[in-house]
Amino acid sequence: MSSSPAGRTPCAATYRAPEHNARSFTGDGYFRTGTLARRTRDGHLVVIRKASDGGRFGG
Repeated sequence: MSSSPAGRTPCAATYRAPEHNARSFTGDGYFRTGTLARRTRDGHLVVIRKASDGGRFGG
C-alpha cells in the first residue's frame, strides 16, 4: 500500500503543471507520496519506508 493524501493542492510543485499532475495524482484525486505502508488487522497504518529509499528504514 502507498500512502496518498487527498486534497486540492498538497504541494506547490504540481501547481499549473498538468504533466506532473498526471503522474503525481491517482485517478480519484489522491497524491502519490511514495511512502510504502501496510494496514494491520486491527486497522492501524504502519509506515514501512519511502519507495525512493533503497536502504533500510528505522534501523
